[in-house]
Amino acid sequence: MKKYTTKEVSEILDVNVRTIQRQVATLVADLTNTNGKGALINEDVLYLLKWRQANDKAETDQPQDDNMETEEFPFVQYFTAEEYEEFKKRITEYPFLKEKIEDSKEYLDSLKSQIEYFRMSYHRQLDIHEKLGMSLFLPE
Repeated sequence: MKKYTTKEVSEILDVNVRTIQRQVATLVADLTNTNGKGALINEDVLYLLKWRQANDKAETDQPQDDNMETEEFPFVQYFTAEEYEEFKKRITEYPFLKEKIEDSKEYLDSLKSQIEYFRMSYHRQLDIHEKLGMSLFLPE
């Protein structure tokens, strides 16, 4: 069974070395606290032990292939192969589509400002025409 240093574990879990040291110290302290009836074991340690026991049994029941990579944790397959390929394609398209959406938002904003300009221009021309019309029909 492979063993890891606290630094290696911290790199694998992408946390600070001190965090791993505190977690290990907490586990050791909990195991040494016996309460007169034996070690008190946290629930998360129980799950780890169950997982480890299940994997130990699975390893002895099945022949090992040296070329086969072993999984550290069990996994659940959520995708079929076709669904996975489609998912992969969508993930790679995401940055491009996100950029296109941002460009479209900028274009939409420019169209909104143009519409506002033309609306204001129309109202100015309408005012000018009304004043012109009124000046033609007013008696002198």
